[in-house]
Amino acid sequence: MNYKIVELPYKKLPLKLQNIKKPPSKIYAIGNIELLYKESFSIVGTRHISEYGIKSCEYFTKELVLRKITTVSGM
Repeated sequence: MNYKIVELPYKKLPLKLQNIKKPPSKIYAIGNIELLYKESFSIVGTRHISEYGIKSCEYFTKELVLRKITTVSGM
C-alpha cells in the first residue's frame, strides 16, 4: 500500500477534535483520512504490558473489528 502524510488544518479536523478545550491547530495523518470522521476507539499503549493487558487488548480489538469500529493508535 502507498501511504502519504497529509496535514489537516483546524477547519478540516474531525468535530471531536474541534470541540475539545485546546484543539490542535493541525494534525498529520497517514492512511485512510476518511476514518477520522467515523466512530472510533482509541487504544493507549504501555512500555511494560501485563498478561491481563494483552488479553484485554486482544478482546476489545476483536470486538471492535467485528462491529467495524475504527481503532486509533499512536503509531
